[in-house]
Amino acid sequence: MGKRHRYSILGLLTAALVVWASTASGASQRAHVHGVGQITIVVEGKQATVEFLAPAEGIYGFEHEARTKADQEKRDAALARLQEKISTMIVFEADRGCQFTMQKIAVEADVKDEYEQGKGPEKAQKKSAEHSEVHAEFTVACEKPLAGSQVRFGVSKVFPTIKTVHIQVLSEGRQTGIAVKNDKGNLRL
Repeated sequence: MGKRHRYSILGLLTAALVVWASTASGASQRAHVHGVGQITIVVEGKQATVEFLAPAEGIYGFEHEARTKADQEKRDAALARLQEKISTMIVFEADRGCQFTMQKIAVEADVKDEYEQGKGPEKAQKKSAEHSEVHAEFTVACEKPLAGSQVRFGVSKVFPTIKTVHIQVLSEGRQTGIAVKNDKGNLRL
């Protein structure tokens, strides 16, 4: 990949992050809704960057820290499934010859202190609420340019509890967004 091409992708990715941050108010303020995921796709020529974000509950069934061996195995199996099935969750047209490469898969915990009203004369009691999200990033290299092609989605087939996915696409100077419910919907790049 040439230096100029890298800078163009970096510029588009930066623009995507600015748009995402302004609509979601940044990572610490984004809505945490069970059953809902987010995908951001930045496309330039034959290259793309894909970011996937979803509550951990929708990926492996819980959001608390995986402390037991059984929880760790369940989490690790689900994260491996995400890495293995990304090309069936985000489906570029077959004639484009696209290959995904994982850059990052992480579980990000957001622990917030909440207060619960005590009964009787007791004061409010502090408790912690854990909300964990799975954050994955992939690069996509294709044999043909992606402009004008369509992308389909199959997130619910891989992770059935994720029913809605909010999609944002930045491609060659334009931005598009849709909400896909139960994998019904596609987007032209």
